[in-house]
Amino acid sequence: MAHCPQSNGRLASGIAPVRALEDAGAVVSIGVDGAASNEAADMISEVHAAWLMQRARGGQAAKALCRGGAGETGARDASIEDVVRWGTAGGAQVLGLTDTGCLAPGMAADIAVYALDRDPRHFGLHDVALAPVASGGRAHLRALLVGGERVVEHGAIPGLDLAELGHAASAAVRELQAWA
Repeated sequence: MAHCPQSNGRLASGIAPVRALEDAGAVVSIGVDGAASNEAADMISEVHAAWLMQRARGGQAAKALCRGGAGETGARDASIEDVVRWGTAGGAQVLGLTDTGCLAPGMAADIAVYALDRDPRHFGLHDVALAPVASGGRAHLRALLVGGERVVEHGAIPGLDLAELGHAASAAVRELQAWA
């Protein structure tokens, strides 16, 4: 399954029972739907939302200790490690890719390198490697390597004129609106 939690929220289609589906044998990946329900197509915010929504879903039935309940619940429903696995190995498995999905000798890998020393939201974490999932927001992308080639450098795609891209996107939206 391609779990798209922000799209589910935007479309008011609920919070998928990801833990129950995985426990029943489903393969889980993380995805972002198209511009109709996730304009940013931002995987960092998507994994952050997946982590929080699964914990909230599980904790929805929480009952305070003083009222005879077990207190906070839902933590079992998604750990940060689960979300990282869903977004890496799970994604590869859903797509039928056998030579990617984990960092190991002989495997293909695209690697994102984040500068996590620039944003105070990351400073207090016991394990800074958890920062992109736990803290959300936009982590500074120092480099993105795809197939061994650096395609993003210090948060920018070399040679891409964002202003020009923005104008082209706005023109395309106006054209679609006129057509509709």
